[in-house]
Amino acid sequence: MIHSEAPTDRKVRWEGHRKIYNYWLVGAGLVAFAFYCTVAWTGCSKVDEFEITAFTAAFQAIGYLLAMAIANVCYFLGPVGESAFRPKDPERYRKITFGFGVAFSVALPMLMPVTAFISVPRC
Repeated sequence: MIHSEAPTDRKVRWEGHRKIYNYWLVGAGLVAFAFYCTVAWTGCSKVDEFEITAFTAAFQAIGYLLAMAIANVCYFLGPVGESAFRPKDPERYRKITFGFGVAFSVALPMLMPVTAFISVPRC
C-alpha cells in the first residue's frame, strides 16, 4: 500500500531540516580544515608540499562555500526520492535518508586531510 501524504508536508519537513544539515556541513568543514592544518604543520619539515597562508585559507573557504552550495542542491535528492518512491513509512524514510545524507556530507570534506595525512612523510 502506498502512503499518500500532502506534498507540502514533505516540503515543510525537508526544508525544516536544511538548517541542521548546514550546521553539520559548516562543522565538518571547520574540523577538516583544522585537521588539514595539523597535518601540514606536523609533517616532515623537509617536505615543502603544504603552505597555509591567508590567501590559501581564503581560497579554501570560498571553495568550501561552493561545495556547500552543491551539497544543498544534492539535498533535494531526499524529497525528490520520497516523491518518486512514495514509501509506506515516510517518517522512517526521512530519518534514514537524512542520516545517510549527513554522514556522507560530513565524511566527504575529510577526504582531503586524510589523504594529506597518508601522503605526508613523517621524519
